[in-house]
Amino acid sequence: QRERYARVAAANHTVFLAANFHNNADVLPTFVQELPVLLRVLGPERVYVSIYENGSTDRTAVFLSLRACQCSLF
Repeated sequence: QRERYARVAAANHTVFLAANFHNNADVLPTFVQELPVLLRVLGPERVYVSIYENGSTDRTAVFLSLRACQCSLF
C-alpha cells in the first residue's frame, strides 16, 4: 500500500484533501479504509482533510456521522 502513495510522500508537500459526498454510501467503505493508510504514509501533520456531506438520500450521512464519532475517540 505504501507504493501507491510513494510519489506523493517523496514530494514532501502538505496535502489538502477535500471530499464532497452525495449518495456515495457504496464507495465510502473504500475511502474510509484508504484514508488512514494515506495518513500513515504521509504523516498526519502533512494532511488536512475536509469532508462535506451534501444532502444524500442514501446512507452516506449516517456512515459519515458514525465515522466522525469513531475519529473523535482518538
